Amino acid sequence: PAGRAFLAPLPVGMLWGVGPKTQAYFHREGILTIGALAGLSDARLREFFGQRGLELAYQARGEDDRPVVEEREARSMSSETTFARDLADEHELKQTLRGQSEEVGRRLRESQLAGRTVRIKLRWSNFSTITRQSRLRQPTDQDGEIYQAAQALFDKAWRRGRPVRLLGVGVSGLEAPVRQLSLFDRSWEEDERLLKAVDQIRSRYGDRALQRAGSLSRRAPRKPDRP
Repeated sequence: PAGRAFLAPLPVGMLWGVGPKTQAYFHREGILTIGALAGLSDARLREFFGQRGLELAYQARGEDDRPVVEEREARSMSSETTFARDLADEHELKQTLRGQSEEVGRRLRESQLAGRTVRIKLRWSNFSTITRQSRLRQPTDQDGEIYQAAQALFDKAWRRGRPVRLLGVGVSGLEAPVRQLSLFDRSWEEDERLLKAVDQIRSRYGDRALQRAGSLSRRAPRKPDRP
C-alpha cells in the first residue's frame, strides 16, 4: 500500500502494543521498522509470532475489520503534545504538563468522571518512548491533583537537559467522582468551586480566556511604541 512508504522509517517500538520485550524479539528477527513488519507475509508472521504477530501486522498496515461503535464507555482520558522541535527547557516542559493536566481535568468534569491512576508519556529525540504511572488514594477530577502526580512522575523520569519530542498526561481507572470526606482537610472544596467557575468562563469565552501567569512568556515586556 502507498502508506508503507511513510511508515517505513518509523521504529517498530512506536506501534501500539509493542513493549520492550516484543521490540527486542522483533529486532532479533531483523524487524526494525513498522514498514518492515507490514511487509511480512501472514504465513511468516504466524510461523514466528503466532496470532499476536498477525494482529500487530494488521495494525501496521492500518487494517481493522471491527465494526465502528458510535459510543462506548471511556476508560481513560489523556492529552499529548508533539513538539515542533525537541524541547529540553524544564520550565516549558512543566508548563506543557500543567496545561495538559488542566485539559484532562476539564474533560473529566465535563463527563462527570474521575480517575484513580495518573500516567505520563515521554518520547525522546531518538523516538524511544516510556510511560510512568502512579495510583492515587482516591479518584480525582482536580487539575492540581493531576498535575502534582504528573510532575512527580516527570521529575523521576526526566534528566535535566534531555530533549523531549512528545509529552503527554493521562488519567485512567475512571469512575463516578465520589470523594471520601476528611474532617481536617477541606481545601479541595475551594478548588472545586474555583474550577467550576473557571470551566464556566472558558466554556463561554474560550480556552484562552483565563491563563496562569506562569504560562505567559518569561521575556521582559516590550516597551510600548511612542505615537
